[in-house]
Amino acid sequence: MNVTKNQHYIQARLLDQFTNENGMIFEFLVDNVNKEPYPCRPDNAMSASFIYEDTSILKINAIENAFADGIDAKLPKIVKDVIEQIKVVEKEGGELSAVRNTISQSLSLFLIGYYKSGALLEEFSSDNDQEKIKLMLRKILDIDYINFLANAINSFYRFAVIRSDDDFLISDQYVSTVALKIKSNFVEMSNRNMGLKETAILIPLSSEYYVIYWHTDFNFIFQEQKINIVRGKIIENINRVIVNNAYKKCVGKKIDACKSMQKKYNYNSTSVIFAKDFYFIKKKEVFWNEQEMTFWKSFKNHEPPDKFIEKRNNPCSCRSGKKFKKCHYGYEHWWNCLVQTFDCKYPFISISKYINDYCIKGIPIIEGPIDQR
Repeated sequence: MNVTKNQHYIQARLLDQFTNENGMIFEFLVDNVNKEPYPCRPDNAMSASFIYEDTSILKINAIENAFADGIDAKLPKIVKDVIEQIKVVEKEGGELSAVRNTISQSLSLFLIGYYKSGALLEEFSSDNDQEKIKLMLRKILDIDYINFLANAINSFYRFAVIRSDDDFLISDQYVSTVALKIKSNFVEMSNRNMGLKETAILIPLSSEYYVIYWHTDFNFIFQEQKINIVRGKIIENINRVIVNNAYKKCVGKKIDACKSMQKKYNYNSTSVIFAKDFYFIKKKEVFWNEQEMTFWKSFKNHEPPDKFIEKRNNPCSCRSGKKFKKCHYGYEHWWNCLVQTFDCKYPFISISKYINDYCIKGIPIIEGPIDQR
């Protein structure tokens, strides 16, 4: 049997929803700003040689064939059905009950698409390719875990559709996640793990439509159970989040959107935390609000804002020209709150210690660390 050489992070039939009138898409390498986005057909995009192939573990083409018979056969049809349902709502009005039901019933498949993606394979990365493939398969084949995570999202997150004028990109992680508020660095999770408070999940349908799930105790910009039309800065922010979920490649319908977002990519590798007899890997941090990323970097680099002790209406001592209350006041308050979550006796602790701070009450399961077995 011949080995399938060109294997896809994201199936070509899903990428069909991002093509232009010539059946082409624009792909770019996120960490190479010197290489401009290049046109290609979906069959040649979001792919690399022998991504899933390791004949020392399984028979030739075993993983590729399993995907072809399973998720790759089902998910494109589901996406098309959802898009048609959305268009019916746009034409006839009403809420998104049918759309949500279809997505909810298929959410486990979308999560499998997320776990088989190129970005997570990169996060699984080690010197041992066998180990990387085994970790991916453990995630995908743990059906109870996948279903529990899908049920948690369906039960505890709000739901909406967002629509652009064919401006949305798609990353090689397929599903994108983003932190809405910052959390501590000293637990076995990323700020953007699914199942946590203050987190949003973006599921791609096409260059025109995305589904968004979110949980927040604060006001968010989207209306629940509605089709939210987004433009300008909001589209830019969404695409910035999508691009920063990628590790190698991103795809879009419009070359200008690809070019502008290529400049917004910030490479931050996954964190590996070691503590005596164990380690865990945390996903790259991505924040909805870029100011939260500034705070995160400050905390990570141990830069407490001692110089920002000012009265609210005084000029801020950072010399920005703004009043303290409009500049670094929130920074100081944020720092003090975040530091309180750090327990000096146990710097590498289980998520269970902060269950009330970061997890939604009643949630059965959250997304585990990437290397969790």
